[in-house]
Amino acid sequence: MGAFTALETLDLSHNRLEAIAPAALAPLTALRRLVLSHNRLTALPEIGAAHAALHTLEADHNALAALPDTLGDAPVLATLDVSANALAVLPDALCRLRHLRTLNVSHNQLQALPAGLLTGTPVAALLLDGNPRLPAAALADLPGYDQVRPPWRRLRASPAVRRPHAGAQAVGRERTARPAPCSTRSGASRWSTSSCRAAQTCGCTKSSHVSKHKSVCTGALYSGPAEAERTGGG
Repeated sequence: MGAFTALETLDLSHNRLEAIAPAALAPLTALRRLVLSHNRLTALPEIGAAHAALHTLEADHNALAALPDTLGDAPVLATLDVSANALAVLPDALCRLRHLRTLNVSHNQLQALPAGLLTGTPVAALLLDGNPRLPAAALADLPGYDQVRPPWRRLRASPAVRRPHAGAQAVGRERTARPAPCSTRSGASRWSTSSCRAAQTCGCTKSSHVSKHKSVCTGALYSGPAEAERTGGG
């Protein structure tokens, strides 16, 4: 890695990495974004004070059982995603991250959170979904928890904790549902499922369809393909 000292983004996601040498990333002092998602890592390489520019670390969907204490020395780390791992605890060192704004620790095995996590950091987005071992009391007694904006303080596994408002905008890597594809008898194969609100973008050239296109596509979006054919798809 010594030849890549000016590298700012390193994406090693979606491989089968089981380990990275502890000092492998040490020379990458200009690194701003590191993506290790969707691998088989059981430990993170050394990340800390030497990575003075590191802003984003994504290590979700691995097999991490712990986070290194050196992570708390990354001076400008603002986004940390370690969701979908096997973490039971978080190190107190995270409380030293003075620029941390987004912390995603959802879908782990957390049983407690560091007492100074929200008072030592400026966390505004805290994602805790899918931690069945984390009791509601762990949050009720967490200093600063009431200061985190409600839509982003989530612990759906525990019914005792207030869930976000139904209209709250999703954050992180939550996927929004795709609209149902239009399936009228003509032009269906050429219609774009992501652009079926405007005739000019869907590719349908049948003149009788263009005039009815908006109502047909709206029906397909909310009622499914069968409704689209009944409302004008012939």
